Amino acid sequence: MFLDSNSFISRASRKLWPLPTFVIPTALGFCFIVSALFGSNLTEFVVVLIVAQVIASVVVWKSWRGTQEQLAGVRHELSSLQGIVDVSRDAIIGVTTEGVIMSWNRGARGIYGYTSKEALGAPISMLFDHRRGQEASLLFEKVTRGEIVTQHEMVHLKKGRTPIDVSLTICPIMEGKTMTGASVVARDITERKRAAGSLAQQAAAMKASMDGMAIIDHSGSCIYLNDAYAKIFGHADPTRLIGASWEMFYFEEELFRMKEQIMPAVWRDGSWRGEAMGQKLNGGTFPLEISISSVDGGGLVQVVRDITERKNLEETLRNSSLKDDLTGLFNRRGLLKQAAPYFDFARRQKEKLLLLFIDLDGMKKINDEFGHNEGDNALIQTAAILNRSFRSTDIISRLGGDEFTVLVTDLNASKEDAITRLNENLKAYNASEICSHKLAFSIGVATLEPERMACFEELLEQADQAMYEQKRMKRRSTERSENEAQFNPDSLPFALSTNPKAHGGSHGTFDNAAIGMAVVSVDGSWLQVNESLCKLLGYSEQELRATSFQRLTHAEDLRHVQSYIQRVLEGYVQSHEQEKRYIHEQGHTVWVQWHVSLLKDSETGTKRLFFQVQDISDRKKAEEKLTQDTLTGLPNRARFYDLLKLRVSRRDQQCAVLLLDVDRFKLVNDSLGNASADQLLIQIAQRVKTCMQQGDVLARVGGD
Repeated sequence: MFLDSNSFISRASRKLWPLPTFVIPTALGFCFIVSALFGSNLTEFVVVLIVAQVIASVVVWKSWRGTQEQLAGVRHELSSLQGIVDVSRDAIIGVTTEGVIMSWNRGARGIYGYTSKEALGAPISMLFDHRRGQEASLLFEKVTRGEIVTQHEMVHLKKGRTPIDVSLTICPIMEGKTMTGASVVARDITERKRAAGSLAQQAAAMKASMDGMAIIDHSGSCIYLNDAYAKIFGHADPTRLIGASWEMFYFEEELFRMKEQIMPAVWRDGSWRGEAMGQKLNGGTFPLEISISSVDGGGLVQVVRDITERKNLEETLRNSSLKDDLTGLFNRRGLLKQAAPYFDFARRQKEKLLLLFIDLDGMKKINDEFGHNEGDNALIQTAAILNRSFRSTDIISRLGGDEFTVLVTDLNASKEDAITRLNENLKAYNASEICSHKLAFSIGVATLEPERMACFEELLEQADQAMYEQKRMKRRSTERSENEAQFNPDSLPFALSTNPKAHGGSHGTFDNAAIGMAVVSVDGSWLQVNESLCKLLGYSEQELRATSFQRLTHAEDLRHVQSYIQRVLEGYVQSHEQEKRYIHEQGHTVWVQWHVSLLKDSETGTKRLFFQVQDISDRKKAEEKLTQDTLTGLPNRARFYDLLKLRVSRRDQQCAVLLLDVDRFKLVNDSLGNASADQLLIQIAQRVKTCMQQGDVLARVGGD
């Protein structure tokens, strides 16, 4: 409440205050002097003056008292206003027309770091960046003209010359029509600007992502989709999908599974990651890797990736793990997998089932005298003879080295007929022009005994024993050792299976993404990382931001990765994806699918990199198992060739290949049997491993 200059008391006090102060006392004094000098009787006049003095005094006293009350109210109001100014978190600064600071509140101290003693009397220019002095001058020119500057964003300098982002409101302070100063209100918006920049980076990252990303509200409607999400499901324009239900991207059976199994897990645990089947616009289905995370307010964030290519590769790897690289026949693993259902059916039905065990005689001699190429050719021709001799439904396999098996799936097949067809085709090959070395087989045949045999391996062992029995008979009849045996195309011995007792016993927006994401500077520093990346690498966010991606990348991958990053930065490619390795905080290797793309600020032109990192360690382990030799656990022929190609491609590193052959291994096989020979190979592999250095590769390319 301010003084009311138009009140009656105020007007009267301004006019009557001279009466009790000067006029009436002077008149009274004049009356007393006149009475004393001239003896006049002025009593009535004196009384009137006294009454007037009393009345005037009362009026002036009341006016004074009212003024004091009003002044007290003004002081209280000013105190309240000062309290409001002091507790404000915004800086409220009073400035003279000369630009000198005349008031400084607590908010100003908190934002700029100067105390009142340091700020009062100092020029306001100390808060402005001298490089933007012209901008500050223009603002105060507007205020000088009587204009008000509202929410103008600019950079100020706090104590220590640290730049901060502020929003300014500047108002002129007027007395009548004269400007006596200005009121500056500054709000620190540094965090808001940083958050806005972070959100902009995340939005750009989501748009540039090769993975499909969608934000879904509490009602199940899509409120944001990036281009990749629409493209994955066969849609060209993501804007047309805004407001559509996420359920349209899945066919009926898969949608039922998601509602009944997956979504309850999302609401319970906060997230879910796994595989699902999506539905394209044309109605086709395809495999997806999907992660779903719940967000505050009941919404969801979905990140999807089309894994059709990966699934096809996995299927190819599975198939290749069942086939022999050289002959194209099933290998031991393939035989066991393919034969199991036939064995189980025949055993339940108590039917006969034939298994032939074929050994290529003289294989060691061919390898030693003519080289491994001729040996490989002999194995290929053996596979061709077997394919011509049996039906496509029969299961033909190469167990390893020079040993083959044939499971005859016709339950009514005769063992004599099967052997006769094989002999005829072998004779035809040996008589043909393409025959460079005549081939001979040792053959063992076993028949399923449902009451005694519990698994296919027993049938395989019986056929193996029958084949080795035939080899012993051959040695006795020819009186020569296996190492001196000659090929005889006209004599094709074989042995039918005998009683097993005669051969011994049986034998898954940015912060909520389930994959790792990061914004990285061009020098490799981590600028922004999400929780999934921290968990993947084993570091906290602060620890990651204190290092660079170069320090965490496997040394063998770094040079290749940096070359592609340079191509992305220079604009030769928009993005790049590859498999690479990171070093975990605990020291072990983490295999990831790594995607990099460019983020560029449209205003400043600043370049940053956007990383997407998906853990594929489990997949790599599975692939490694598929490319291992089942007996020794070493890499097989295909895996060795892949590793060799990789080493040769690195021109800065030299490498050498040493081929080892186990002498007289055939003799061990023939005299002691497969089980002993297998144990010998395992022991040899373990012994050779102890002689190798770090980085060397030991593989079994086949046989011995």
